[in-house]
Amino acid sequence: MRDKVTDVDAILKELRERGDDNAEYEVKECTNELSKDAWETVSAFANTDGGVILLSISEKDGFVPVENFRIDKVCDQFVAGMGDGGTEGKLTNPPEYHIGRPIYKEKAVLEIRISEWT
Repeated sequence: MRDKVTDVDAILKELRERGDDNAEYEVKECTNELSKDAWETVSAFANTDGGVILLSISEKDGFVPVENFRIDKVCDQFVAGMGDGGTEGKLTNPPEYHIGRPIYKEKAVLEIRISEWT
């Protein structure tokens, strides 16, 4: 997994050319709620080499940002689901993760880097 500032433009260009997510990057279209399948992606990345989830990107619309993304609400839902923030998490053994908030086309994106389980 790349260990630098995420170049969202380059990543989305690559995914657009592929027409799909890849083994290192996956996008989720969520505006007000965390995608239900986010936990499957977290587990999949943790069981491989790790990866990056980009929340607020619409794959079906051509890998573009969604409108009205509630970044703080979705971020809080993810953190709570990982078992941080005083609640029981969605995963029995959550991996290490890091959250970033890059800007793409003047819109906030929630970037979640999932580390491989060690």
